[in-house]
Amino acid sequence: MTIAKTVEALNAMQAEGVIESYAIVGAVATYNYIEPRLTEDLDVFVSFDQKQHDEISALEGIAIEGWKLRFVRISNSLDREALAEAEQVELRNESGNPVFARVLKPEFIVAICLRLGRPTDLIHIAQFLEERAVDSAALCDVLARHGLRSAWQDSCARMRIDHHRATDVREAGRTASGHPDISDILAEKAEMRRRLAKRSFQEKVVAMEALHKRLKPFKEAREKRKAERECYPSPAEDC
Repeated sequence: MTIAKTVEALNAMQAEGVIESYAIVGAVATYNYIEPRLTEDLDVFVSFDQKQHDEISALEGIAIEGWKLRFVRISNSLDREALAEAEQVELRNESGNPVFARVLKPEFIVAICLRLGRPTDLIHIAQFLEERAVDSAALCDVLARHGLRSAWQDSCARMRIDHHRATDVREAGRTASGHPDISDILAEKAEMRRRLAKRSFQEKVVAMEALHKRLKPFKEAREKRKAERECYPSPAEDC
């Protein structure tokens, strides 16, 4: 699987007028800022004319080079500003040629996670703060413009983060014996994640695609077992 080909398809859709503009959101967008996590979905903010709705809907959920497209239509002022302010990242296709994509800036990713407010979104927010991947001043401006300051203070309280500083959540120390305590271990892990987060978008994508390839046999075996269970229900299911 290669995300560059998926991005090339999106760029072609924009060039042909199928979509007006787009920006990568979701897990893949975070690759540009923090330690990547495994995903097979490519979430994309799209702006398009109503007459192109059917064409866009037909593409929803299709997989291009192993990446499943999920279009997220702009629905509010935060989404619109996030799309307008998206920045460009460079990928490389199989020929080594540059392919350019647009990804959301970190402060907008955090603000959107805050607005959604799901448990996984709070984890992502904590990751951005722990890995120092978001500019606090820029984030505060976005939150103020979109009426999210109160929600930010509440979420920081839940995560036990000082919302005035909203920076590093660790506090390292040593036990009386001189051995590292749990906070030292967590601090070292956080520093390792920050080093991993500094890799380029292209490097992270390549690493995730290689991981997908290694995990493919296990995924296929799991799907096969699931299909077999569906064909042969357990005795309990017969009762």
